[in-house]
Amino acid sequence: MGKTQDASQVQKDKDPCWKERDMSMRCLSDNGFDKSKCGAYFENVKNCKTFWMEVKFARRNAGLYPAVPISEEERQKFRQQYKRTGEIPVKIVDE
Repeated sequence: MGKTQDASQVQKDKDPCWKERDMSMRCLSDNGFDKSKCGAYFENVKNCKTFWMEVKFARRNAGLYPAVPISEEERQKFRQQYKRTGEIPVKIVDE
C-alpha cells in the first residue's frame, strides 16, 4: 500500500465525516471552486460534524470509549438508531 492509500485510510478511520467532506470537495472541483453552488454539501458536512460531536460528548459523559465508533459498520448503526429514535445514541440498542 502506498503512502497516499495509507493517509486515505487513516482519514477514513478517524473522520466519521470523510465522505461528506469528500463530496463537498468534489462539488467545488466540479464547479470551478464556486462555493455558491455547493451550499448543500457544506451544510451536510456541518450537520455530520455536529452529530458526531454530540455522540462524542454523550459517550464520554457515560464513560464509554472510544468516544466515536471506529468502524464504518458501527457508525452506520449509530446513524440508523438516530434516524429511528431522533435521539443522540450513546450506545447501540438492538431492536
